[in-house]
Amino acid sequence: MVFQAGSSMNIDYAQREFSTPLRCKEAICIASVTKDGKFLLNMNNVNLLLNILADKKDVAIISMAGAFRTGKSFMLNIFLQYLRGEGAHSSVTSQWGSVIETVREELVSPAWQNENWFGPEDKKLQDGFHWERGMMGLTKGINVWPEIFDVPLENGKGISVMIVDTQGLHDEQCTEDTDHKIMMLSTLLSSHQILNCSNKIEQRDLEFLHTSVEYAKAIAQKKGEHPFQAITFLVRDWNYNHEFEFGEKGGYEFADRSLKKLPANLPEPVKEVKQSIAITFENVYGFLMPLPKKEVQIRGKFRKYACQLTEKILHPKNLIAKKMCGKLMSTNSFLGLVVETSKLFESGNLPPVEKMIKCYGKADNIAVLIQAVSMYT
Repeated sequence: MVFQAGSSMNIDYAQREFSTPLRCKEAICIASVTKDGKFLLNMNNVNLLLNILADKKDVAIISMAGAFRTGKSFMLNIFLQYLRGEGAHSSVTSQWGSVIETVREELVSPAWQNENWFGPEDKKLQDGFHWERGMMGLTKGINVWPEIFDVPLENGKGISVMIVDTQGLHDEQCTEDTDHKIMMLSTLLSSHQILNCSNKIEQRDLEFLHTSVEYAKAIAQKKGEHPFQAITFLVRDWNYNHEFEFGEKGGYEFADRSLKKLPANLPEPVKEVKQSIAITFENVYGFLMPLPKKEVQIRGKFRKYACQLTEKILHPKNLIAKKMCGKLMSTNSFLGLVVETSKLFESGNLPPVEKMIKCYGKADNIAVLIQAVSMYT
């Protein structure tokens, strides 16, 4: 089954024969950003995701956005470690995109209570999103990790978990408009958006949520539902644990205070975000992380709270299924949403609200078409 850019979807019915499966160790870039701020959809990579996702139903999409060089990719790799350590089943593709393989890991704990999922303190992250220490941003565009984890739920059903990394904001090589698009696309596609902040929640972090909030308010007014499911304000390198303690409780209290604080000189876009965040997201969380030791060692307090954050986001009881306007969204609808929103962004301008609302409907139509065609392939 193959998507092609444009208004229609073409299907490849050819029978494929695969060689020996080989795990992919690189993220799949589904949308890149040009120097002039335009979004380009990588249709080949969308097809890779289509092959992995086509037979799945409910999906939890965890996306992290925020300033560049603040450790987003590193933290997402800890998320991957958790999903593997608890024994989730994962579907992966080969590095050439021609092989689909389902990896059946032996469940470590049926109740997902394996306290040693990370392993010994000296254990290093073996693979995942590319990261390294330095000044220049590394992640470009919107990237999806190719392992899609099938997680069993207490009700006997299951949910597929997808991890998404995004290009860092505030990069000197990108325009402010591009940053708004990255944040907007990340928020649109995710069921749980993590806004990665350094030291505190800054005005510029909230400014880039403004466009998402404007869309959300319009959608909520028309549909009567929360447009987005959840956001966590993740504050890294927190230095004031004597005022707000590390972890979820202190993070919620700090985020709540920060969002309610409305000084007279506050820029209007930031004020609108603070006043409308509860309309935009069904759930608003916070989390405070300590500073890691040198060489980004996953030890001590950093390890403790990194594990707490990971379990808060990814434990089966905490997973949040992606919805569109109150309706559960299948993985096929997710792919349709990627296609439709990227086409709107390719023009170089932020699309009008009305077009975005229509985009949601088109995404659902593509999902129906994928499902119908898959019955005959």
